[in-house]
Amino acid sequence: MRKRLLALLLSSALLFTGAAYISVPAEASESSTSSDDELQTGDFHIEAKKLADTSDNSSLKSKKSRVWASSSSAESSYWNRFSGHVYYDQLSSEEKQFYDRLKSLADSYLNSTASITSTRFQDGSSSYVTESVTQSGIGLNEALNIATIFLYENPQYYFIDSSTLPYTEGYSLPWWYDSDDSSDWTMSFKIYPAYANGQTRKSDTDQLKSIVDSYISGAQAYSTDLAKETYFHDQLASTVSYNTASAANQQSEDIAESQSASSAFFKKSTVCAGFTKAFSLLLNSQGIENVGVTSNSHAWNEVRINGTWYICDLTWDQNEWPTHKYFNISESEMRSKDQNVSYDAVGWWSFGSSGSEWAHTPLSYYSTLRPTCYTAHSSAVDAVDLKASAQQGSEGSTDTGNSSSDNTGTSGKSSETNATNITPEPQEMETVKPVKPYSFTVKRVKRGTLKLTIKTRKKVSGYYVLYRVKGSDAWNSILVKVNGKSKTFRISGLSKGRTYQLKAYSVDSKGTQSNATKVRTVKA
Repeated sequence: MRKRLLALLLSSALLFTGAAYISVPAEASESSTSSDDELQTGDFHIEAKKLADTSDNSSLKSKKSRVWASSSSAESSYWNRFSGHVYYDQLSSEEKQFYDRLKSLADSYLNSTASITSTRFQDGSSSYVTESVTQSGIGLNEALNIATIFLYENPQYYFIDSSTLPYTEGYSLPWWYDSDDSSDWTMSFKIYPAYANGQTRKSDTDQLKSIVDSYISGAQAYSTDLAKETYFHDQLASTVSYNTASAANQQSEDIAESQSASSAFFKKSTVCAGFTKAFSLLLNSQGIENVGVTSNSHAWNEVRINGTWYICDLTWDQNEWPTHKYFNISESEMRSKDQNVSYDAVGWWSFGSSGSEWAHTPLSYYSTLRPTCYTAHSSAVDAVDLKASAQQGSEGSTDTGNSSSDNTGTSGKSSETNATNITPEPQEMETVKPVKPYSFTVKRVKRGTLKLTIKTRKKVSGYYVLYRVKGSDAWNSILVKVNGKSKTFRISGLSKGRTYQLKAYSVDSKGTQSNATKVRTVKA
């Protein structure tokens, strides 16, 4: 039953591994497979913390995410470009509704000057806590998972302290017995003290915009996703230091802001969560698909380059800077370089566990959501020479789909083959003259994968196939080499459930194009 997918995935993990929300930062143990003892781990933790049952909190709960009159739609649109969608696209309608409400709540503080008051937790401590949201049809456990995903997929909300997720509940039984009724709990955001004052936060938001715009401006010198990824990686690795005091629990999180991108952009000192979110924010700004992934002790990025997903651990590269040792590698390659770490995780449910695991062992709720990084690193995804790449646009098209097939074609028959995921120069498309495909068909074979067939009557070396999400401006392109034969091929790794537009044309050695086919529209 999909509506509780995330909760079911974690039901056993929460009670027996303590893997999810309170994690005392672990120290790296001696690794049997790696000599990189200087690599930092043990700095990721999320705690679910119950608000005190007071009249103030009842009032807080009743507000249910009131949205203030705030900034212009242009400003809101500016910040929306930093949101990811890979996890969101896979949620159920009820989960998406809750995610959307969290975003509306976060937006109401990003785009307003509303100040935030201090609120007391059940343990007697106090923090600055926002108003709350609730959602029927999902339980508290599942909602906490969605909130964690939300905070990594929307790093622009720099003022939120994601080390703690405040919640309230009203029923008398322990919450883990409540499998269906979610009407008596609500969730809020904890805010760093520096951003509680609305006017100060507004000024900080403007400052963040200026900083981020400078990174984006620098990335405009490069034309490909790979070059832009390299640029953002190298800029952060070379200008932001690792906050060892925060990782060792020797600095207050209220001061360190290590679980937010703010620590990377404002303080130039952060831990893995801050590196991951800052990197994700910049990649999102360029439409480069990526996700943040967390283990009991660590956080890192997975990035989609030329249609294929790779692990990119900016934190570990930074600790060995200058290096690209952990840049665009597979899971098996990461395992060969990984460290085995000990952890001591304590859940708010009063159960705890300790043990050891590889630092890059994703928490269980990512199992059906995160991409699989199975493709080994190759020269095609090496960090590029930025100086040589600037303004040249020489590395080909970006973000194309994975192609898969192993059939060979024969004249007059359609065969399934691979699409080339790098756009070559026109002279590689030798044709007598540009020829429009005789037939071009597209259909979905499974979610996120399209099968395309190009039929041609005349000898043509290849066709360009252009595709984009319907409503977007930019077309992605791939070259399909047909050599005078009809070809069937696949594009996979597309955003599931989104509607795509596709068309095709040929080009001769002089760069002259044929007429394009009629645009085909299909849901991926």
